[in-house]
Amino acid sequence: MSDTMKQNLLVLDVDYIVEGNKAITRLFCKDEKGKTALVMDSNFEPYFYVMPTKGTLEKLKKKIEGLDTKNLEAKILRVETVEKNWMNEETKLIKVTIDNPRRIPDVRNAIKDWKEVEETYEYNITYYRRYMIDKQIKPMGWVEVEGELKESNGYQVDRIIEASSVKATDMEKDIDFKVLAFDTEFVEEDGKSKLIMLSLVFDGKYKRVLTSCDWKDKPNYVEVVRDEKEIIQRFMDIVKEKDPDFIVGYNSDGFDIPKIKDRATVYKMPLKLGRDNTPVHVVRRGRISSAKTKGRVHIDLFNFIDHILSASMRSEVLTLDEVAQELLGIGKRKMKYKEMVEIWSKKEQLGRLAEYSLWDSELTLKLAEHILPQIFSISRLTGLLPFDASRNTYSQLIEAFLMRRAFTDNVLIPNKPKTEEIERRRMAPVYKGAIVIEPKKGIHSDILVFDFRSLPPWEKTYVKDPAGFIKVVEIGNFVERFQKNGKVIRESRSLITELNGWKALTFDEEKNKVCWKPIKAVIKHEIKCPYLLKITTEQGKQITITPNHSIFSLDNDGKLTLVRGDELRIGTNLILLKRIPVRENLKKLDVMELLSSLSQKITSDLLIILPRKKLPHKKRLKTWMNILNELRGASSLEELRERLKYHRATIRKNLVLLRRKGLIDYRNYSGIKLLQEGENYLKFVLNLRPTRKRGFLQARFNDIKNINVPEKLKKDLFLKQSRGRWKRILPCVLELNRNTCWSFGIYVAEGWMTKHSRIYFSTSDELIKNRLLRTLSYFEPSEYKDGKGFEISISNKPFALLLIKLFGHNSHHKHLNPLLLQLQKNLKLKLIEGMIDGDGSIGETKFKYTSISERLIDDLNLLLLSLSVGRTSFISSGKIKNLYVYQSLGKIKIRKGVRESHPLYLIPRNYVEDHITSTLKNAHRGSRIDIQKVAENLVINGCFPEKLKFFFGNCGLEQIKKIERIKYNGWVYDISVKDTEKFFAGNGLILVHNSLYPTIIVSHNISPETLNCEHSECKEKNKVPESKWHFCTRKEGFIPKHIRDLIETRKKIKEKMKEVRKDSVEWKRLDNEQYALKILANASYGFMGYIAAKWYCRECASATATFGRAYITKVIEMAKASGFKILYADTDSCMVTIEKRGRK
Repeated sequence: MSDTMKQNLLVLDVDYIVEGNKAITRLFCKDEKGKTALVMDSNFEPYFYVMPTKGTLEKLKKKIEGLDTKNLEAKILRVETVEKNWMNEETKLIKVTIDNPRRIPDVRNAIKDWKEVEETYEYNITYYRRYMIDKQIKPMGWVEVEGELKESNGYQVDRIIEASSVKATDMEKDIDFKVLAFDTEFVEEDGKSKLIMLSLVFDGKYKRVLTSCDWKDKPNYVEVVRDEKEIIQRFMDIVKEKDPDFIVGYNSDGFDIPKIKDRATVYKMPLKLGRDNTPVHVVRRGRISSAKTKGRVHIDLFNFIDHILSASMRSEVLTLDEVAQELLGIGKRKMKYKEMVEIWSKKEQLGRLAEYSLWDSELTLKLAEHILPQIFSISRLTGLLPFDASRNTYSQLIEAFLMRRAFTDNVLIPNKPKTEEIERRRMAPVYKGAIVIEPKKGIHSDILVFDFRSLPPWEKTYVKDPAGFIKVVEIGNFVERFQKNGKVIRESRSLITELNGWKALTFDEEKNKVCWKPIKAVIKHEIKCPYLLKITTEQGKQITITPNHSIFSLDNDGKLTLVRGDELRIGTNLILLKRIPVRENLKKLDVMELLSSLSQKITSDLLIILPRKKLPHKKRLKTWMNILNELRGASSLEELRERLKYHRATIRKNLVLLRRKGLIDYRNYSGIKLLQEGENYLKFVLNLRPTRKRGFLQARFNDIKNINVPEKLKKDLFLKQSRGRWKRILPCVLELNRNTCWSFGIYVAEGWMTKHSRIYFSTSDELIKNRLLRTLSYFEPSEYKDGKGFEISISNKPFALLLIKLFGHNSHHKHLNPLLLQLQKNLKLKLIEGMIDGDGSIGETKFKYTSISERLIDDLNLLLLSLSVGRTSFISSGKIKNLYVYQSLGKIKIRKGVRESHPLYLIPRNYVEDHITSTLKNAHRGSRIDIQKVAENLVINGCFPEKLKFFFGNCGLEQIKKIERIKYNGWVYDISVKDTEKFFAGNGLILVHNSLYPTIIVSHNISPETLNCEHSECKEKNKVPESKWHFCTRKEGFIPKHIRDLIETRKKIKEKMKEVRKDSVEWKRLDNEQYALKILANASYGFMGYIAAKWYCRECASATATFGRAYITKVIEMAKASGFKILYADTDSCMVTIEKRGRK
């Protein structure tokens, strides 16, 4: 007998099912007492909109009503005329309501090409999201449910309600959620991945480590089961028993759950962790695959940190250890994968392994306590389920927020852009970004400076690490890194730490060349002056120094000279770098060495493959192994004979062969030494095992990666995944050619990969596609085609890991491995050519490369400097970084003559006036002279003045255009270089803030539908500076209205926060809410410039930046006019000195 009831419930998760062609929305909830409930609502009907062409509304309506839907397996319930706001105008549309949401695409496809149809809208909104939007239900918010109680029917909930009514409510009440954190440990056994331990922590009290191995004196939290299958079964049982609302892991989408699911599949047991008794299933969220458990929310903390928090974190590598150290101040227990394997194989110290596993789960739970409230606040604000909110990017969050607000405003939601439209948006020219001091293009390069006390922490320099790799580093991070772990000596206001093995890039004046010299110490100083000097050259290159320190220039005799910062003037020449010296001899990659630095977990399923024929025949190999093994204790022929019982001639013969191989050394068969090469050879061969494929041997990569395999043997080795195909094995020594390096460049520009190591290359150019297919044919690539262009994919984990080591794994973290600087010149050129083909453009006077990775732009600039390409500049536009090159490079050709126009390659007239002929003098009336023609003239006349020697080296000159003061009261940094105090620094890319921009969007009513209205007064009142655009002032735009709401709501919350204690639960709740509001408000500007956005408007994004520059400029002018001194201005702030009280 069913009972009618009415109750308030908090929504945790929502999805839908279809029964009898009828959609039923399922809301998994909790009540105020913590009891679980499932609400089944079948009262909501799916729909979409159709926009008719002009004058065809009624005709189209009747035509849709008469549509035969028998073959579509759908029933049209209603066809009605409605009005929606579209581009600030009330527009009549046709609303088509059907019975089954899964058939909306079919019905839409059946009518979209009719001549009476202008466009269709809101057809691709997921049904359960449509349900929540229309009912304004907030995930992690409360609803009022009325309906009848039903039997549980297999669901793991306290009750089921068949709803007659579900309404959103404003009720605010915090309840406790049950959270379970887990982690897994896998090892390789017999070439297969095996689950050896699974740890769980539930609400901080219940702790378990499940394992199949027993031992004495094990901790109470260890539970021993029979085998791997029972570990998985017990995991599911505990989840069912404890009934958590949230299951949290760290990289559980990418590792733990997929691995458990794979092992469960082997045992033919479905992995059931949800509340509806269905197995875990994988769904796509952007480019990541996510494991979804219905009714019980699975949160992968790594994805939220990677997408949202990482931008404000110091950690570059988002491992659990690094993230926990930064956010919690505690890290992981230390244990290498090799130790784990050894402990498990020997069944010793299992307690230590259990403790290590359990601590990972405890650490994950502690992170969850810190991060989940932020996810919940974002979820309530955007209307996204916690499952989605924890995995979405900034743009997806703001889009979800605007979609909910569009419904309340009766605004038609724009469609997601098609691939052709995205490509068109991508090709649009970049617009100017924010202002720093005054509007500028943001060009930066490298400047020779003296004494790092002149540099703040953000300035960059080039260093060479002990392994010989060149890196671009921020000086503050570089110094702090060594002072954190090294011995610090305090002298007055300075902290000094000695340093060995590192080198700095400096200039040898006698030899007139750039060179590397050892760094003796790194130093940190307390600044004595309240401001710094920001120096900008005529081409926009920058360096920031303290006033009392010096920078290098060139005197009239061509000699280096020091000029104090406060003595620098407009027009002073600074010395800049044109070329970096590097060895260019690399033509093969040691893949084993590159991958050996990866964690044991990542490489656990890799195998080393060796063709059997590359080793001696079995009998001889056995003899060699015995001799090498005995040489650990024997040192003469007679000792070997005594131990091995071999014939003297046999030993002599094999000793000769072993010496030829470079494995041993001896004289007159006495004093026989086992060389390190021999020791490594022995260790490697002992790890080899037969394979299923005849004629090959294999070893686990993790077992031999720390063995220095002899080079002669390494060239015969291959890498493959344990389950990978034999045709796709990767050579351990990869010979590089032009095509390979070109394909690497394409990957850097337009490549990405999934967490399952599937590599994708995308291009819209068929010639590039065909060339890629030929180059990658060894890996048997797959080809896909869509409206955007072509996608080529290959599945090869060793190759994927190699690409990650060389170039990173996604667009935000792309870089160029320092090893690539050593490539042969022709291979470097091909790498750059591939990058330009993939994500660059070539003009008449320059070519350009674009990326959102600042590190990649820095690394590319370094690569260009190694090729003697100093004619470069940087232009930043928001997060987009552009590198311009004013020089032909390989097959990348630009207009002849540009080289001579760049200041680095020109000589100031006063340096050469006394040494050139009158003819040459008359040919150049300007202030600068062509360096090439000067050189030709001097060679012809047999003279080479000493004062011109500098200009034919690796440096050039550029004049100061502007000197500004900026306020600063932090530390400044120095490095001490052996035999000199000169080194290069000052790469200085500008980072952009957007906090001013939400206010500009609101105050200037910036929105796609308000752009360039027909009202004459708007053209005058709200014109965008430096453009022909204006925005309407008569009616508030859709986006400004809701950004204003975000800003005002955040202000109110910030005021409330002042009234409560910081250590209270209420303060933490308010802080999470204001953080979510801040994220969305600041994302609004970038969202309108995001090429895949539904509310994309390049003009809006550009106008916002333009207004920002205009406001800062106006503030500076007003301050100067009032007698104030400008200390600093950057994007959304301006600092001035206040000399007299009472000024406003």
